Amino acid sequence: MPPIKLKYIRDTLIPMLVKSGCKTEGQLQKGIGAFLKQGEEEAIPVVNEDGDPVEISEIILVGAEPAEDVVEEEPVEDEPAEVVQASMNAMAVKAVAAATKASGSNRPRSPSDNKAFKIPPTAKRHTGQLKCFKGTSPTGTDPEYRAYGFGEYIRWLRSKGAHAGSRDWLLKEGHITKAMAEGSNIIGGAFVPEEFSADLIRLVEEFGVFREAARVMPMSRDTMLFPRRTSGLTGAWIGENTTITDSDLGTDNVQLTARKLATLTRISNELMEDSIIGLGDLIATEIALVMATEEDEAGFNGDGTNTNGGIFGLTVKGIDGNHTASVVTDGANDDTFAEVDLAFMHEVTGTLPRFPGINPKWYVHQAAWANVLQRLAAAQGGVTWRETNDGTPTMTFLGFDVVISQVLQSSTGDISDAVWGLFGDISMSSTFGDRKTVEVQTSTERFFDIDQTAIRGIERIDIVNHDMGDNTDAGPIIIMRMGS
Repeated sequence: MPPIKLKYIRDTLIPMLVKSGCKTEGQLQKGIGAFLKQGEEEAIPVVNEDGDPVEISEIILVGAEPAEDVVEEEPVEDEPAEVVQASMNAMAVKAVAAATKASGSNRPRSPSDNKAFKIPPTAKRHTGQLKCFKGTSPTGTDPEYRAYGFGEYIRWLRSKGAHAGSRDWLLKEGHITKAMAEGSNIIGGAFVPEEFSADLIRLVEEFGVFREAARVMPMSRDTMLFPRRTSGLTGAWIGENTTITDSDLGTDNVQLTARKLATLTRISNELMEDSIIGLGDLIATEIALVMATEEDEAGFNGDGTNTNGGIFGLTVKGIDGNHTASVVTDGANDDTFAEVDLAFMHEVTGTLPRFPGINPKWYVHQAAWANVLQRLAAAQGGVTWRETNDGTPTMTFLGFDVVISQVLQSSTGDISDAVWGLFGDISMSSTFGDRKTVEVQTSTERFFDIDQTAIRGIERIDIVNHDMGDNTDAGPIIIMRMGS
């Protein structure tokens, strides 16, 4: 379930609990627990301003404002324990009801709230299958609901919060807060509600490769350090009464720095007004496609310039002269896909160390898959050319899965010295830092003369390819390079 901010618990819920009769710390904790559905499958997490989780036991300690009204627990001797418990339950339920009514959209929707949703008659139904919004969400909403909701969200942003229909629907459904509905903070952009952003992130992973392949690390701040193992302990056989030589575990730090990735598109104003479901699905799909492509381009081919957010990609960093043990270069004059042979591919697999837990895959362009891997497999005949029951060739080669990335080398001509593929485990070589979900903003002024609305999407991420071996030992990813 989407989390609730600690500030809301501190500034709104606790005062209401106190006002409703909760005076002891135990009563406050029970009221907060009931509000957050603790112990249930739909339990709602609480996070602080940095996005870090907060336990209920810590909430009372930080709820400074109502603390003066909170008294320490006093034993009740004259009433049975079950009577006292029933009284506490009643106060908690009363406070929760008042807080829920006041908070409005601060409390996430439950799955049962979405079952009766029907598309308003004023919204034209989409044609064909939705591309971005698929399946039932964790909160129980169907794809059509989420596409419609994201369309209403875009229309609300476009009006700078003035579109009453969109605002009221989003507020009623719990996708924006009362503060957002009544304020002007959306002028600078707004985070996409979690109900819709989950589909965006899923589609980015579906369209792209690098985010899904790398180790993804959420970033709670703009700059973040995490430890990396650089060397292990050593061992030695010893005799009786022999001193054991000690050794140290080598570590250093990898730094992630959030970098801004933006995309800008424009949509016809007629579509903005007439086809809310189609609008939501189209915009979400386009934003996800652009971000997936740019993430892949930076992660694989980034040259360290502003064009790629200052990120050095695997194919560039791998041949910078500092990771030669991880590079396998084809023979002289072998500079086209047609000249790559099976011996070269065996050399690649033989160069990759068998690190514990490694899950190697081939990463190539569709053209390389067809002109190298499929060609070599078909040439072997027999069981080497594996097929499924329906006759479709499997996406494997030499027993390892093949992943297609359209940003890798695609030319079937002379590509002397070019990196054309990778083999290994990107989750061991690379970390993908994710600072926040997608932020969306609209503008009706930029394309005013052609009656279109500009829509901007922004995410803040970083990609660091930190483990690629050195000039002595190969790392978890092997670079496949053409000959001269």
